[in-house]
Amino acid sequence: IKKLEKIQELTGNIESKVDKTNQKEYHNINLKKDDKKIMNIELVRDNDKYAFKSKQLVNAYIGLENNNIKDFANKMGIENAENLPEKIDLSKMYKALFEISKDEKEHIIETYKNIMIQEIKDNNYEKKEKQNITINNSSYVTNMYSLTLSKAESIDLAIKMLETLKEDSITLNLITNKVKTVNQNSEYTNINKVHQKIEDYIEELKALEKTENEFIRIDLYINKNQVKKIDFSFENQKQISFEYEEKDGKKILQISQDKFIDEESAIIYNLCESLQKTKQ
Repeated sequence: IKKLEKIQELTGNIESKVDKTNQKEYHNINLKKDDKKIMNIELVRDNDKYAFKSKQLVNAYIGLENNNIKDFANKMGIENAENLPEKIDLSKMYKALFEISKDEKEHIIETYKNIMIQEIKDNNYEKKEKQNITINNSSYVTNMYSLTLSKAESIDLAIKMLETLKEDSITLNLITNKVKTVNQNSEYTNINKVHQKIEDYIEELKALEKTENEFIRIDLYINKNQVKKIDFSFENQKQISFEYEEKDGKKILQISQDKFIDEESAIIYNLCESLQKTKQ
């Protein structure tokens, strides 16, 4: 979360239309400050052709084709251009970065879920029924499920998780492989480096002052077996919210970041993404 001197309230709205079958995409991004539009950006994809347009910059599309990348990089004087591919396979890269095998997923869930079950006491959880919430002018009656941890409990849980991760070869291999997808030259493609970094984090956590004051709170609002809203609070400040609803055939996710009390200014970031039902 970055502190900015001049931007106090910035909201962004993204409407996307995606046709996976024909490899076509359209994204319309609007940025506003104090309800006044400050910038509009349109992004378009047609197979290997990508283009964007912003009326505030230039009233025409600027395009780029995902082809002959090595030649383009050479002409632009980019170092080590010979190591680049002729074409970037974005779908393959995305799959390599985010795909997790069934066995890996089950291993992670079982390993770290059990730690949470063992370390978090029953009195850290709370349920409240018939809680009214409003999302985009629509009202919902929900059940609210809360998890609250003190600073001491949060530190102890984090240390326990990291100590388990340090010896968890399956998850460590997964992490280093994902890092390779993004940056093969990163030092964190080496398991020993990741292991050392985890040990450093553990020592930093052990040095922190432990108190019984509320440190983390997560509120989950459920309506008809569907999660409508999640609030994350840190040190009694609500800082991040996720709100979800389906309306008029669209799935709408809104992410809001509240201003920090101890900062002079921070982004209040709202992201509304409308994903129209298209061909799969």
